[in-house]
Amino acid sequence: MNRLWPPSRVALIRSTIVAAVFTGMVASLLVVDLARNSRFQMADIPELQQLHQRLHDGSRGPQALEAYRELDADVRRQFFTHQEFLRRGAYLLFGGMAVTFALWRWSQQRTVPVVDPRLMQRPRMREEVAVWRAQQTMVLLTVATLVTLVAVSVAAKNDPLWKAPTTARLHESPGGSAAEATSTDRVETHIADAHEVNGAAPAARQPSSVDQRQWLAEWSRQWPRFRGPDGSGHSATQEPFPIWDVASGNNVAWSVPVPLPGHGSAIVWNDNVLLAGGNEDELAVFCFRANDGSLRWRYDVAQDVASGEASSETEISDDVGYAASTPVTDGAAVYAIFPSGQLVAIEIATGQLRWSKHLGPIDNVFGHASSLAMYPGHVVVQVDQGDSNDKDGTPKSKLVSLSADNGNVVWEVMRDVPCSWTTPIVVRQANAGQNVEENATAEGNEQGDGSGEDVMQLCVITAGDPWIIAYAIEDGRELWRCDALGQDVGPSPVYANGYVVAACESPGVVVVRGGGSGDVSDSHCVWTDATAAPDTCSPLVVHDLVLVMSSFGTLACYDLATGGDPLWQEDFDDQFTASPIASVDQVLLVGHTGQCWVIKPTRDGCETTAELLVGETCAATPAVVGKRLIVRGESHLFCFETKESP
Repeated sequence: MNRLWPPSRVALIRSTIVAAVFTGMVASLLVVDLARNSRFQMADIPELQQLHQRLHDGSRGPQALEAYRELDADVRRQFFTHQEFLRRGAYLLFGGMAVTFALWRWSQQRTVPVVDPRLMQRPRMREEVAVWRAQQTMVLLTVATLVTLVAVSVAAKNDPLWKAPTTARLHESPGGSAAEATSTDRVETHIADAHEVNGAAPAARQPSSVDQRQWLAEWSRQWPRFRGPDGSGHSATQEPFPIWDVASGNNVAWSVPVPLPGHGSAIVWNDNVLLAGGNEDELAVFCFRANDGSLRWRYDVAQDVASGEASSETEISDDVGYAASTPVTDGAAVYAIFPSGQLVAIEIATGQLRWSKHLGPIDNVFGHASSLAMYPGHVVVQVDQGDSNDKDGTPKSKLVSLSADNGNVVWEVMRDVPCSWTTPIVVRQANAGQNVEENATAEGNEQGDGSGEDVMQLCVITAGDPWIIAYAIEDGRELWRCDALGQDVGPSPVYANGYVVAACESPGVVVVRGGGSGDVSDSHCVWTDATAAPDTCSPLVVHDLVLVMSSFGTLACYDLATGGDPLWQEDFDDQFTASPIASVDQVLLVGHTGQCWVIKPTRDGCETTAELLVGETCAATPAVVGKRLIVRGESHLFCFETKESP
């Protein structure tokens, strides 16, 4: 006897076909969008290049600047629209595939009952079956649509990248709520056994309170790390920037060739200017005299490390290079890390190796570029690596504290973030609105009794995708974390007036109130804004203003406490990778071509007080100590210094 499919199975099959067609359409749209935008680069837009060239040729009228600004903003909107389209499409594709498979499996189970073919000869019966099938199809399509929407909604709710980046969030701490529960289970923390490269050694001596106080006081007077003593980009000596002219030699103390290239910045301790350089054949650390620029010594990192197996496993892009990380110094030794993961400590007095340690190979898509940080007697290394989509879900990233004396691991904490290119900062653990420099020089202030004990209540703050995390300085335990960042995170955080300021291309600028415990995402994230979205330059805080420089030369200014729309934006005719620095009330901007601007920012705008030229490409952030400004160019090291009047 002939058998017909029951109407329920017909409806299921039709629903399966509809779901499959929907899934195929979503997949096709994603493929087309990826094909059209796979090589999308904002700097390659012809119209943007033409306007940029007009500005470069001198057409800096209001109309040209406004047209450039509007087109740049439009291009950015297109870029982030493309990113969100891909995210939404991925969720819809996943939901469509799930619904298609579920409907197909359901239809396979509907093999009975049987319909007598003779009944189908009756017109009324055929009409009733057709209506019933249409009703079943509509019901199943409605159910499939609802299931898909629920799946997408659940996925979106749990994805931090779907949080609206342009909406300011102002929250008060709930105080003792479950949101502030200690989150030590999020990471694996351990105090490592002391060990040296060539055998066991005793653990590092913990400096006394007096030692720490003296150490920090001296540290704050130098430029010992990336962007100065506290990583904020501020000079402790408060001297105005020199106004130089390379062609005439005015206020040019000296300039000397640098044997090896590098994007890492120079650091300064008394009469020593220290920096690293390298290429695919050799790596080295250099020490120049700050008084005249003469080379005191050069230490070559072992050739087998530079080109050996560990280095060959490390991806290094041209934009990052072989010496992108800025060294750090405590005045006795200089500590430098290279993309292969090789970390060396060189005695400044002799130029001889104190110790060497290998932390690689480092799995970073562009190459390791995080610079080093320090606290008394210890070197801090942020090794963020791996992909956020790693299948096993095991974090590869870590934060490591090493003994400055012998390289022993003091503590190590695993980090559940993918690769980033940010540098950690060391700030006051009490988060009382003071930075390292203020703590180091304050005696008997209202935060403490002047004994120095309060000075050492420090913590390490890091930035990655998506977490800003604070760690205890003594053992690396996690203090608090905030879900605030996304995608590639390159700019380093700064700390000012009790706030942590971080930035990246998405969601843009983020301000988090320091302190708390556990996950403080809902209670301490003060505001975010996507107008300024830097991918390289770190933010700068001047008084109560946040300055953020985009790679395309747009400087945006925000109110630190309230955020919202920028107070103002100013365009500078260059591209930027060097971060801005400040001294007194002045800010120095160094463009990629070597053109520089000295500005004075206020709430109403910024006044350009000087336009200067270095004379060659500049990618590194300058260093400033006293009246000396040290700028690393593509092939030379420059020292600019204001000459005393006769």
